[in-house]
Amino acid sequence: MIQHRTPLLLLLLLLLFSSTRACQDTTQWCTLPGTYYTYYRYGDPAYAELSSAKCACAVSDACGGIAYDRMVKKHYLLSGETLARYSGTSFRYTAYIKGPCVRKDEA
Repeated sequence: MIQHRTPLLLLLLLLLFSSTRACQDTTQWCTLPGTYYTYYRYGDPAYAELSSAKCACAVSDACGGIAYDRMVKKHYLLSGETLARYSGTSFRYTAYIKGPCVRKDEA
């Protein structure tokens, strides 16, 4: 019985490792702890892992960053339009913006 399960287990492990290594994200990210954007609706896709969210955002031209909500432990993609809106502060959130960190007085 164990011999029949071994190929299936190996296949599952191979799929797991190949899918996690598929994204070679070289995007530069600016981490903004405590930064809140009114960014998502409850029907929007969410990612449990930051690496998965970064991969999805890196391949999308419409994605400008990622928001992490500590209460629901999910990562949500932010559009460039959302990033242009006012952001607030809250310990509950962290934002990851595509590109280098730029101070407001440098922009």
